[in-house]
Amino acid sequence: MERLVLGDEHEARLTARVRTVQAPGGCGALRLGAELIRTASPDSVVHVSTPTWANHAPLLSGSGLELQRYPYFDPATGGVQFDRMTAELERLPARAVVLLQAACHNPTGADLSPPQWRELLALVKRRQLLPFIDMAYQGLGDGLEADAYGLRLFCAELPEVLCAVSCSKNFGLYRERTGALHVVNETPAGADATFSQLVRIARGIWSMPPDHGAAIVHGILADAPLRTAWADEVAAMRQRIQGLRHAVVKQLRNTARSATSVSSPRSAACSPPRHRHRAGARVARPPSRLHDRRQPHEYRGPAPGEPRVLRARNRAGAGGLALRHDDPVRGLHFFHHEVGVGLLHAAHPSDAIPEEAAVTLHIRHAYLQQVIEPSRHHVTLHHFVVRQHHLLEALKGVGVVRSSNTST
Repeated sequence: MERLVLGDEHEARLTARVRTVQAPGGCGALRLGAELIRTASPDSVVHVSTPTWANHAPLLSGSGLELQRYPYFDPATGGVQFDRMTAELERLPARAVVLLQAACHNPTGADLSPPQWRELLALVKRRQLLPFIDMAYQGLGDGLEADAYGLRLFCAELPEVLCAVSCSKNFGLYRERTGALHVVNETPAGADATFSQLVRIARGIWSMPPDHGAAIVHGILADAPLRTAWADEVAAMRQRIQGLRHAVVKQLRNTARSATSVSSPRSAACSPPRHRHRAGARVARPPSRLHDRRQPHEYRGPAPGEPRVLRARNRAGAGGLALRHDDPVRGLHFFHHEVGVGLLHAAHPSDAIPEEAAVTLHIRHAYLQQVIEPSRHHVTLHHFVVRQHHLLEALKGVGVVRSSNTST
């Protein structure tokens, strides 16, 4: 994993300044890093982006650390408010912890550019900050090397860096809980001391992490032909994701103008449709059937006065759908049922979502789990394509998707 994350000839590896501990997924790596920080400095504050992945808060604050926010996403441009971000970080005290996302920022898809990473590095050095870098999507943004650019730069130039890494997406091992925490220290002796603390902390939390997923990752990365095949499949999946997102944005732009204004790919993903009603008129909002576990997951027709988005959402309740969408090129985050399904249904005049748009939908309810995950042990990413094919057929079966003549 160190070679994949840092590269074969990285300075921190060549000088023995990095230590790695296996963890139960990226979540386990984040929590282990937070516990290490709390052990070394109980009063530390972790500064996270606005917004950040929802699970960052409970994972980090659950260790007892305080969390504060710094500006990051600019909704007006769909990019990073880099000037505001750096201005806020300039005011932090020495040794403050800054959580950064290496690539495919969740939930915005807005990433730092290489020049911005270099400028941020200078700031971190000047202010003596401690970077905690989360890399959950290596290879699915711009490529295996490009997605690790900022992380590798920081690890080579700084005395201390924490890096939480997940194998859930790029190895297709989501439920195998496979991840790692890489910690870079100033000296090999310091790295050894940190490692001893890490294994002690891990022993008290989960004792030993799951082995099967880690064995799969090791088997792939340790075998040159398998690693090459895996890298090719990651590239193919990245291109497929990008192509699907471009297709979704195109579909929304072509069909949503009567229901909502779609000015950019991000606004298509982030802005729920607006519904116009007569001035002063009140539309009854029937209770949602999507999350009511006491009722069967089936669509029983629209309730009187039910707005189109709610009708679409309730119709999709049989599948419990969420739109996997973000910037058409970057990111890999998930929007929840109400916004994602409501937007697609409101954007299209028919009751069923077009097949070419529905391929980016994800079923969550348990009775279709066997469709999504036919096998818990899968080595290569072609299982994602197989599962997506079965998923599309399942969506057709519940009437949420209509067939089209175009292949997906």
